[in-house]
Amino acid sequence: MKFRAMVVCAALLLSACGQPEEKSSPAKEEVIAAIETWAQALEKGDYDRVWELMSRDSHELWARNWSAPGAARDQAKALRLALESEFTAAEEKERIRRDLEKFPPAAQLDGMTPQKYFAWKVNSMQTADQRKAAREFHQKVNVKDVVIEGDNATVVWIIEEAERFYLVREEGKWRIAPNPRDRREMEAMRKKEEEGKEKR
Repeated sequence: MKFRAMVVCAALLLSACGQPEEKSSPAKEEVIAAIETWAQALEKGDYDRVWELMSRDSHELWARNWSAPGAARDQAKALRLALESEFTAAEEKERIRRDLEKFPPAAQLDGMTPQKYFAWKVNSMQTADQRKAAREFHQKVNVKDVVIEGDNATVVWIIEEAERFYLVREEGKWRIAPNPRDRREMEAMRKKEEEGKEKR
């Protein structure tokens, strides 16, 4: 899963019926508060809390990235088997060792859940300074626009190049969601999986 850019923005809010809301509307404040809470938990390294603030689609995306056939778990196991093989050349083993740095240690593989993989991956990709910078950026002052359409919200940052932030409302609370492209790809995979079940 691709991590959010460290710059944020929000100002325009649209209701489910498409009518603009006031800039200081409660809905906008709830969206921004959810992002700020997420960024604060991220800076603290409280990955359990970060996970709680993510949507069901986000959880599914990380589960697929970790444990789907051919995903990270299978890749790590295949690399370790190749590393241990007497038929793998020495120079190839050196390359494999470098590739294995992208995956959790062998001792953690079997008991690793998607949530634990998420925590390991984020911690390995971001330094404390980067997490601090993310928290400093993901604040109300950096929001240019928030667009709400039903249970979906899009946050646009004051820096145009920054990746937009997406949230979904689940059980009355705003959760951090994957970007629309990832959500479409997941929906396509679900559909394909359902079609496969029906053919059996």
